[in-house]
Amino acid sequence: MKDNLCFCLLAILLFLIQLIGIPNSAISSQLFSLTDLGSGNYTFAINNKGKIAGYSTSPSELGNNLFIYEDGNINHLGFIGQSGQPYDINDKGQIVGRSQFNIYEPRAFIYKDNHIQIIDEFKDTDAYASSINNNGQVLINDTSDSYFQKAFILEKNGTVTPLDKLGLRTWANAINDSGHAVGFSTAGGSGSFIYKNGIMEHSLIRYPEIQEPDPIRHRLDWTGGNGR
Repeated sequence: MKDNLCFCLLAILLFLIQLIGIPNSAISSQLFSLTDLGSGNYTFAINNKGKIAGYSTSPSELGNNLFIYEDGNINHLGFIGQSGQPYDINDKGQIVGRSQFNIYEPRAFIYKDNHIQIIDEFKDTDAYASSINNNGQVLINDTSDSYFQKAFILEKNGTVTPLDKLGLRTWANAINDSGHAVGFSTAGGSGSFIYKNGIMEHSLIRYPEIQEPDPIRHRLDWTGGNGR
């Protein structure tokens, strides 16, 4: 009932707007605005302060140029390779992602203290960093073996916590300031997980059961209904 009332009020408001002749452009400018960052610029993450992480494509062999967009300006931070890209930015302006100067050697990187650096604990591992919280905890996905992908939480002090309580083939996607991580696992059946307080909770995807055809009914259909 309440939803129907809201819909009716919205319809009346739109009718009155059209009736008095307010241009659509004026209405949209009050609701939102779009900023064109230019051709060749791609954005991937935004923090609570409005800072945006992205990259600019470059003809240079050094590849994509990482940037932070803030206050109307694109500030380039350094190159991360032809296939490199950022995945997350926290409120301190620290960025994590994948650096890839060699197609066969993706590496997890972090931008902090005005420098892009390969994450030391995984410097010899095919990996990418998918998320960082405001406490400096980073999610790492080890892709060295695509069949046995592994996920980890990297603490600010360098301690590594494996998210392997469900088995292998685990992808971690996001972590909040409480250190709770979420992701996806195909161990023991496909499904999402949440990791908190040292425990992984796994919610399996349940597909609807497929009803087997009735063999007798199937035979009747093929014989014109007389079963012969």
